[in-house]
Amino acid sequence: MDRFNPSHIKFYLIAISSVGILFNIVTAYGESNLKAPPKISGLYEIESTNLSDCLNSKPLQLTIQQSGLYISGSLQSKDDRNKNKSTSENNLTLKGRWRDGKLSVAGAVTEVEGCDRTQSLTITATVKGRRLEGKIAFLSNTSDFTAQIQELDRKPTVNH
Repeated sequence: MDRFNPSHIKFYLIAISSVGILFNIVTAYGESNLKAPPKISGLYEIESTNLSDCLNSKPLQLTIQQSGLYISGSLQSKDDRNKNKSTSENNLTLKGRWRDGKLSVAGAVTEVEGCDRTQSLTITATVKGRRLEGKIAFLSNTSDFTAQIQELDRKPTVNH
């Protein structure tokens, strides 16, 4: 029995080298061509002048959570958010995507008192630094808006 047959050693060296070269090619491609989208998660305070009646009654906040290209969010009045802080993050009724520098979400408005919860809302916006600029479509009314990200009070974490 010949344990170190030269043809077997040659085969394994070629196979291992091929895998190493392929790994380097894929890594180089990924580092140069695949980029993660910018982080847009946060709480945005909406400024608009001509929103639909139920949306115009109180100052609004848009909560955005991001997972890569996929966006979840909720639109709620600032007063209601302060009352329902614990449940607001579970009620992300707006779903959408981040594509080519623009975000687009649609869904129901369940967190704004006085709004019909069965009506659909659509938000399209572009991110400009720490601001959103776009349009809100609700009840056949489309309004321009801007929104500034709000800094959240976070307690520093202690590593143990």
